[in-house]
Amino acid sequence: MKQYDSLQLFNTQLLHAAILKKNPFHIGKHYSLKGVYYKEVTGDQNSAFYYFNQSKNYFLQIGDNGQVGKALLNMALIQQNFSDFFGSKETITESLQYLIRAQKTKYIASAYSVLATNHRKLLNYEDAIKYYNKAIEITDSEKDRFVYLNNLSAIYIDHKKYKKAIQGFKTILNNSLANKCVKNKARAIDNMAYAKWLSTQIDVENEFQKALNIRLKNKDLRGQIASYTHLAEFFANKDSKAAKKWIDKALIVSKKSNNPKAELDALKLLIKLAPLNLPIKNRYIILQDSLYKQELTVKTQFAKIKYDDKLKQEEILKLKNQKAKQETETAKQKAHKTIFLSSGIIILLIGCFVIYFLKQRYKREKIQETYKTETRISKKVHDELANDIYNVMIQLEDENKPELLNKIEDIYSRTRDISRENSSIDTGQNYPEELSDMLSSYTPIDTMLIVKGFDHINWEKISGEKKVTLYRVLQELMTNMKKHSQAKLVAITFSKSFKLIKINYSDNGRGITEKAINYRNGLYNAENRIKTIGGSFIFDSETENGFKAEIQIPN
Repeated sequence: MKQYDSLQLFNTQLLHAAILKKNPFHIGKHYSLKGVYYKEVTGDQNSAFYYFNQSKNYFLQIGDNGQVGKALLNMALIQQNFSDFFGSKETITESLQYLIRAQKTKYIASAYSVLATNHRKLLNYEDAIKYYNKAIEITDSEKDRFVYLNNLSAIYIDHKKYKKAIQGFKTILNNSLANKCVKNKARAIDNMAYAKWLSTQIDVENEFQKALNIRLKNKDLRGQIASYTHLAEFFANKDSKAAKKWIDKALIVSKKSNNPKAELDALKLLIKLAPLNLPIKNRYIILQDSLYKQELTVKTQFAKIKYDDKLKQEEILKLKNQKAKQETETAKQKAHKTIFLSSGIIILLIGCFVIYFLKQRYKREKIQETYKTETRISKKVHDELANDIYNVMIQLEDENKPELLNKIEDIYSRTRDISRENSSIDTGQNYPEELSDMLSSYTPIDTMLIVKGFDHINWEKISGEKKVTLYRVLQELMTNMKKHSQAKLVAITFSKSFKLIKINYSDNGRGITEKAINYRNGLYNAENRIKTIGGSFIFDSETENGFKAEIQIPN
C-alpha cells in the first residue's frame, strides 16, 4: 500500500511539473497512472475509466498512437468487467486502430484477446475463436500465448467442440511453461477434466481434485471458485450432498473475494439441487437485480463519459475549425491588403517610371532639337552668310580698301567658327576620331594638349545624346581656352567606373574671376547641357591660376 501512496505522491508532482511546462505527454501520463491507481488499488472503476479517458485525450493532442491505444485498452477491460460487452467491443475496436498504427505488438495481442472475450460473452463463438487465434499468432510472449491458448480451448467447451478443447489443453500441459505458470496449469487440468466429463461422462474427480489442490496451494481464489463449481456439477446428478458441499465452498470463497457474479452462478446451481428452497431463490433474485442495476448504472456512466467526451471533442474541433476559418479569413484579408498595397506600389512605380520616361524623352527630344537647330544654323551660316561675306571680300579686293577688307575677313572667320561649332556630329563608330580631331583642331599651335584615358572608354555603349552633349561641352571648354585663357598646356583625362564616366579638364591659362564667369553664357550652357543628361559639371578658376572643370555623366 505504501508503494501506491508513493506512486500517488510522484504522480501529483508529475502533474504540477507537466502543467507548468504545458507538456501534454506528462499530463497524459499523470492521468494514466491515476487510472491505474483507481483500477487496481481503490477498485473505483468509474473513476479509473474517467482518468484513462482523460489521458487518451492528452495523448491524442500529440499524436501518440501507442499511448492512446493503451488508454482505450484499459477502458475496454473495465467495460468488460462490468458486462458492458457491446461498449467494450466498440472501445477495443477503436483501440486497435491506434495500436496497429503504433505497431505495439504486445498490446495488439491483448486487444484481440479482449475482443475475443467480448464475442464469447455475446455467444459469437466463431468470432471469439478467430480473434483468440489472432492474439496467439501475433504475440511475442510465450507466457501470453499460453494464456490465450487456454482461453481458446475454453471457448471450444462453450461451443461443444470437446475434442478440440481437450487437444488444446493437452498442448498446454505438454509445454515447458506449464510448470512455471501454475495458475494456468491448474486451469488447463481443471478445464480438460471438465471437457472430458461433458463429452464422455467418465470419472474425472481425481483430475478436478488435482487442479483444486494446486489452486489451494497458490491461494488462487478465482481458480478455487471454478474448481468448486465444476466439482458441484460433477456430483449434482449422483451425490447431491457432495454437490451441495462444493457449492457452499464456492459461495464462501465468492463472498470472501467479493465476487458477486461467482456467487450468483453458485446460487443458480444450488437452486437446481434445492428448487423449493425459497431463501436461496430470494437471495438469487436480490443478487441478480443488484448486479443488473449496478451494471446498468456503470454502463450508463461509461456511456455518459464517452458521450460527454465526444461532445467536448466535437466542440474543440468546432472551435479549431472556427479558428482556422478566422485565420484563413484574416490571411485572405491580409493577402487582399497586400495585393492592394502592392498594386498601389506597382501603379506608383509605373507612374514614376512613366514620368521619368517622359522626362527623359523630353530631355532627349530637347537635346536632339537643340542639336538640329545648331546644325541648321551652322549650315545656314556656312551656305548663305559665309558665302555672301566671301563674295564681298572678293569684290573689295579690286577696290583696294585693305582696312575694310580685314574687318570683313575677321567677320568671315568668326562666321566660319560659328558654323564649325554648330556643325553636325557623327555619333556612330567614327565618334572617337571626330572628338579627338575636334580637340586637336581647337588647340593653338603654341599650346600643348595632353589627353589620357581616351581609349579606355567604350564609346559604343554611350547614347547618341550623351555623345553630342559631351562633344559640345568639351568644344565650349576648348573654345574658352583658345579665345580667353592663353594657356600653354591643356590636360584632359578620361576615366570610368561602374556607373560614371568622368572627364577632368585643366589648363594653365589666365583663369577667370567669378564676376567674369557670370558673363560667360557658354559655361552655363555647358553646365545645363550636362544636367540635361543627368550628369554634373563643376568648374573652378582664379585669375592667373588656370581653369579646371570636372564633368561626370552616367555610364
